[in-house]
Amino acid sequence: TIICGSVCALNEKNIQRIFGNISLQNLGVATTMIAGAMAFQAAAIYDAMNVMLFAAFVQITVSAIAGSGLLLASDVVGSSLDRSGGLATTKPKFTIATIVLLLCSIGFPPFATFTSAWMFATTLGTAFSAVSLPLAIICITVLVIFDICALLSIVSVGRVIIGVFLGSSRSESDAVVTEPTDSQLTPIVLLAFLAVVSGFVLPQ
Repeated sequence: TIICGSVCALNEKNIQRIFGNISLQNLGVATTMIAGAMAFQAAAIYDAMNVMLFAAFVQITVSAIAGSGLLLASDVVGSSLDRSGGLATTKPKFTIATIVLLLCSIGFPPFATFTSAWMFATTLGTAFSAVSLPLAIICITVLVIFDICALLSIVSVGRVIIGVFLGSSRSESDAVVTEPTDSQLTPIVLLAFLAVVSGFVLPQ
C-alpha cells in the first residue's frame, strides 16, 4: 500500500487522485506500524512494541486530519496539474491551509506525522540487532522501502505546490478566481490549524 500510494501519486496528473494516493500511502504506513508492533510483541521486545503502537496512533490521528482537509480542498483546487496554476495569488488563504495539510500528510517537520515517522524509522533501525535474522532482514527492507516511498511522496507534493500554487496561472479563469466561500474555506483552515497544533501536542 505504501509503494502503490507513492508511485501512483508520482505518476498522476489529476490533483484529486494525487491527494487520494497520498492518503492511501499514509494508511499503509499506519498499518505497517501496527504490524511492526505485533512483530515486536511476538519477539518479546516490548519497548519497541510500545513505540510502534504510539507511532501508529499518532499517524492515524494526524493522517485523518490531513486527509480530511485534502478531501475538502480537492473540490476547490482544480482537476489537473497541467491546467491549474497561480492559486497563491488568487486564493492566498486557501493556499496556505492546503500547503500546511500537504506538508503534514508527507511527514514534514514540525508536524506530528514527522514524529511518528521518526519513531518508526529509528525503532526499525535499532531494534533489528535484537531480533532473529529473518525479522532483522524484514526490518531493514521495510525501512529502505519506507524511506524511498517517503522521498517519492515529497516529490509528488512538491509538484503540486510548485505547479498549482506557486506557479503562474495557466488559464484566464485561474486569474479571476477568488477565495472559496466561507463554508468551503473554514473547515479546511480549521483542519490545517489542528494539524499544526497536533505537531506540538501529540509528541508531548
